[in-house]
Amino acid sequence: MTAHWPTGTTAPEADTADFRNYLRPIWAHKFLVLVLVVAATIGTYAYYDRQPRVYRSSTDIFVGPANPAPGVANTALPPSDRTIADQARLMQTHAVAARVARRIGFDGDPRRLLADVSVTAAEGSDFLLVTGTASQPEAAARLANAFAQAFIDVRASDRRKLATRTLNDLERQLAGATAPGSDSLRRSLNARINAVRLAQATPSGDASQVDAALPATEPMSPRPRRNAIFAFGLSLMLGIIAAFGLERIDRRIKSSEEAEAAYRLPVIAAIRHVRRIVPKSKGEMSVAEGVRETFRSLRSNIELAADSQPVRTILVASAIPDEGKSTVVRNLALVYAEAGFRVAILEADLRRPSLARTLGAQSAPGLTDVLMGLAPLAEVVQLIDVQVPDARIARSLAPSAGDGGGTAVATMREAGSNGSFDHSGQLDFIASGPRPADPPAMFSAPGLRALVERLADDHDIVLVDSPPLLAVSDAVPLMSVVDGTILVCRVGKSTDDGAERVLKLTSRMPDARILGLVVNDVDDGGFNEKYKDY
Repeated sequence: MTAHWPTGTTAPEADTADFRNYLRPIWAHKFLVLVLVVAATIGTYAYYDRQPRVYRSSTDIFVGPANPAPGVANTALPPSDRTIADQARLMQTHAVAARVARRIGFDGDPRRLLADVSVTAAEGSDFLLVTGTASQPEAAARLANAFAQAFIDVRASDRRKLATRTLNDLERQLAGATAPGSDSLRRSLNARINAVRLAQATPSGDASQVDAALPATEPMSPRPRRNAIFAFGLSLMLGIIAAFGLERIDRRIKSSEEAEAAYRLPVIAAIRHVRRIVPKSKGEMSVAEGVRETFRSLRSNIELAADSQPVRTILVASAIPDEGKSTVVRNLALVYAEAGFRVAILEADLRRPSLARTLGAQSAPGLTDVLMGLAPLAEVVQLIDVQVPDARIARSLAPSAGDGGGTAVATMREAGSNGSFDHSGQLDFIASGPRPADPPAMFSAPGLRALVERLADDHDIVLVDSPPLLAVSDAVPLMSVVDGTILVCRVGKSTDDGAERVLKLTSRMPDARILGLVVNDVDDGGFNEKYKDY
């Protein structure tokens, strides 16, 4: 198998690092990523926006030195971390909750209030942080303040009880100090009794609320905007990962560059989306405006790929069905005809022929009738009217008379000077004919080569529509009877595995001459709709 690269082009480098290659999976699956991101973002926002609002308010309590003996100042010790932690647990007791319930007018079980309040003690600090949560901001602040005040009240009550017990004990000691020489002891006991009584009359100063809790200006939860932003970032990341994952398991060819790398052949034409790829104007065949220049370039690139070896018979094949080979044959024949070439189309796809329908011709009689000797070639040839340019332009484009192209030009009708189309062009079409019982045997017949050579003698270009290479074995003999073969690859349809199998198949055929690769249905930005090979 040989393949010629057009002048001015070089073989693609498989290892070329292109930033666009990294973005291509994301672009190929952009709708998946977009839907995932939009659904996750909007869904997250809507879900959390409908959740009940929860507000949080906090206040600090300073816990001062603890006096084990009220009224005795020199025994005061700073509270330890363990003491502060114990005070945090003591605040969440039933006694404190009962005081809170009475303070805020709560009629239910006071223990239910404990679920809505939290008390934390920071390590190395003398502060307790009391936090209340509620469905209303005022209720959350009221709950935190109530627990703080209840804790202070409980500590003050406990301290007063301790002072009372201490006072009673000191008074008993004073009453028993009647022995001679006990004046000093009595003075000491009186001083301590006065200090304890002062402590009873003075509010406790070992715990105090620093700042009262204030109503929150916004809820603690839910946070729909924050959660939606998080969902946006997470879904975008997951969407990109999914895009690369799908790209890795998706073996379909998605661009001209991928097709060129997969087939290891030069791309001699990239045909974009066109809504109607097989239009018909005033009863005559024409090429769609959107791809006319592309097929003209294909015609020129075939001449460049042929190099010094003449190419007059061309087989157009594809790996699998529905890749657009018949459409390529049709439009390529029309651009050859509009340039003044004498063109013949041989429909050699005997299993799923489609050219007769797209050309508006009869499907029988045809090729099988000639090969089986049921009809001469002249009786099966159908003339197809082609819309061609001004005859004088066609003369300048057509082969010279010495090359056999003068006859086609001579049959053209002179057009006016306004540059309008001359509708006198024609091409010869040989349909597939009735489907035989054994298609591979038809192509193995010796008459096939003679038929192709006869068509080449009478025409400038003979285009042969081939069956798919991997679907059936019919096309294999055809590759050895033509001057060159063009492979057609459809973006989104062809696969890397199919390209590899085609390369292995053609490599076993030393007589096969591959002119290049035509990439069909290339994305041009979405300006045209995808077409099918009718």
